[in-house]
Amino acid sequence: ILDAREKPETSLHGQRLMRRLVPRLDGRAQIWAMLDGRALGRGLKESREKIPGAVDVPNWGNLSSVVSASLSASLGEDLSVRLELGSDSAKHAQSLADGLKGVLGFARLGAAAKEKDLGEVLDTIQVEGAGESVVLRAKVPGEVALRMESKWEMSSR
Repeated sequence: ILDAREKPETSLHGQRLMRRLVPRLDGRAQIWAMLDGRALGRGLKESREKIPGAVDVPNWGNLSSVVSASLSASLGEDLSVRLELGSDSAKHAQSLADGLKGVLGFARLGAAAKEKDLGEVLDTIQVEGAGESVVLRAKVPGEVALRMESKWEMSSR
């Protein structure tokens, strides 16, 4: 996508944010995703303006300060996931990190009693705030990931 040789106009190389996000992705990962939070916000606003009777998206508090996101995930013996959220300020990033830690804490309390595997997954998630970024990392043991996948598959039938 960055090096679109046949259609250079489709390349993301001209977008400064994407050029900054790509090198942070794990090159060994099988799954990558990037998000320009400001472009998403503009797109949502424009679509609301074009659709008669469309409702506004509610203010999502700290999530509205997210200006970028990059995700990389790889599945080998274990499932490794890294999500980096870029914020519009260090203060908002720290607030977002604190909020995510709180949500994880409550989820751990509820999940550990009801679902052992989900509790194990939640226990692997680490949240770190540094400057204008928040990084979530998880390394789920392969056997736990497979059991969770089987449970989700069975519950969707």
